[in-house]
Amino acid sequence: MGSRPAPFALAAMIAFIDRFVLVEEHELLSAVHSLAVAAHVLAEPSGAATLAAAWADRARWQDKDIVIVVSGSNIEAHILRRALAAPPLW
Repeated sequence: MGSRPAPFALAAMIAFIDRFVLVEEHELLSAVHSLAVAAHVLAEPSGAATLAAAWADRARWQDKDIVIVVSGSNIEAHILRRALAAPPLW
């Protein structure tokens, strides 16, 4: 396996991804908290990364309609406790 992406995955990323956004762990936890409280959606931190990234760059999306994909509810209880203790995004 190694640390290199599979050739088909790399080709898809090159073809379809315009940019990457790096978010910090506290932003992921805040995104989990926000989804749970505001949308009644339980997501694992990696599943909430799209919300964290969009929120971190929200000025870019001002007055635009956007869609984010939220996935995964495989979250351990101790991580959920940390997320709910983190401040929500809004």
